[in-house]
Amino acid sequence: MTQHRCQLLFIPFKGVMQNKSTCVHSTHLTVIIALPLRYIKPHIQTFLRRHSNILRTPLNITPSLTLQATMTTPSTSLDNKQITVVITSGDQYIGNEFAHHMLTEYRADFRRLSVTLVHPERGRCLRRSGAELKPIDYKNENSLVAAFGGEVDWVLLVPDSLDDNRVENTKKLVDAMQRAGQVANVIFISVAGAEAQNWNQMKELLELENYVKQKGKNWVILRTTWISNIFHLWGEYVVVNGKFPLTLEPNQKFSPIQHEDITRAVHAIIHGDTHRHHQGKTYTLTGPEQLDGPEIVDRLNRAIGNGRVEYLTVKREVLENYLKSRRDGADDKLKDLFEGQPTDKQTQTLLDELEWVRAGQADFTTDDLKNLIGSDGQKLEEFFKRNSIEFGGPFVAQNM
Repeated sequence: MTQHRCQLLFIPFKGVMQNKSTCVHSTHLTVIIALPLRYIKPHIQTFLRRHSNILRTPLNITPSLTLQATMTTPSTSLDNKQITVVITSGDQYIGNEFAHHMLTEYRADFRRLSVTLVHPERGRCLRRSGAELKPIDYKNENSLVAAFGGEVDWVLLVPDSLDDNRVENTKKLVDAMQRAGQVANVIFISVAGAEAQNWNQMKELLELENYVKQKGKNWVILRTTWISNIFHLWGEYVVVNGKFPLTLEPNQKFSPIQHEDITRAVHAIIHGDTHRHHQGKTYTLTGPEQLDGPEIVDRLNRAIGNGRVEYLTVKREVLENYLKSRRDGADDKLKDLFEGQPTDKQTQTLLDELEWVRAGQADFTTDDLKNLIGSDGQKLEEFFKRNSIEFGGPFVAQNM
């Protein structure tokens, strides 16, 4: 009888099911497998490829002979207490991602983490991960005030872009914070091109920055460059057409930043020993690389491994129509969580950001992210590697 060495394989992962009725949003889930070592990899790879469509992030697979438990000590504020945070716009991708990363990476740091939503059904995954959902109605002022009820140490204010009333609705949230009377600090999420007043979406965000400064008790402004995670929306075009479309000429550069790094910056401000040092500051967060369209495609081709995707410069209307098709497409895997998105307001903001890049104003990086989190942040290629399968590449199991 042939004998085989068996190995225990511990598979910790975190992810989210893209399904309205079923949601996995836990910090850790471990599968333990005892099989002949030479049989493990092919079976696990097959399983992961077959089921990878339900996961937001790739599974981390680490063969191990021992199981180690990690204990997390809750961090506290300067007042030696766990803090309370409210994150707005939880039914939009950006706000939802902030809450998702905070809950999966830093849950122990918060006494309470609340999320405001116009559509609370979109927050089921967040609730199961420990968030307190705060349903709001912009026509009901009492619901807005109630969202900031109790003692609130920090509000992460993500502008509401569900419809064309972004300025009006976001100002209502700021006014509601004042009425609630117990909001200590506000971080406002803006864009790096806010002061470029040639585009309407930039004008709106600068107007909101100024409103927060005027009304907020203690404010911090985080201006971000293009968020790499938005490129999820490009996956279908790449797979179908073998091209990566942007409205940029081949030599026009910008510095995409990953959402996870923005979340780390937010956490550093909230939990740093010198968090009061940040009050009244405006930070511009960039990724570590200045890239043009062909260089972005080069990173994508290296990540997916086939080197066949080409860069394509398109007119604004062409990209606009494609983004609208992603919103309306019945096969959009994000549709269950973010129905009706990207909205017209979100789409116009993305297109205005690209126009800002076209004007040559985005070709820079800053040290603000490094000063906050102690590193330059992740390169764009890492995003494409983690999401290779969305762009026609193989499923990538981390650390396999």
